[in-house]
Amino acid sequence: MRTVERSGGFTLIELLIAVLLFGLIAVTFLPVLASSFAYIRRSGQRTEAVYRLQKKIERGEYTAPSAGKLNLVFQGKQFKIDINTFTVEMEYADEQNVSVFLFEADLAEP
Repeated sequence: MRTVERSGGFTLIELLIAVLLFGLIAVTFLPVLASSFAYIRRSGQRTEAVYRLQKKIERGEYTAPSAGKLNLVFQGKQFKIDINTFTVEMEYADEQNVSVFLFEADLAEP
């Protein structure tokens, strides 16, 4: 009977074990990759919404201002500041909202 000499390659069992280990590692990291892609997509949608908000602000499409007052004391001197607050909101992807608040201040001399 003839015997087959080993020529330095991998056996079929070794290759199957390597493929099995590689598959287990890949399956372990698939959920991490899937959630990462979802976060990247949502972040892109939010960035797009903020860009559209900036365009709305440039066109003057924001809510009527709500007025307020702020009194500051700095180095013993009192300052009265009238503040107007404007709000711009936009909805994006799956009922998520992004809001931008703008402030306009008028300094009233004491």
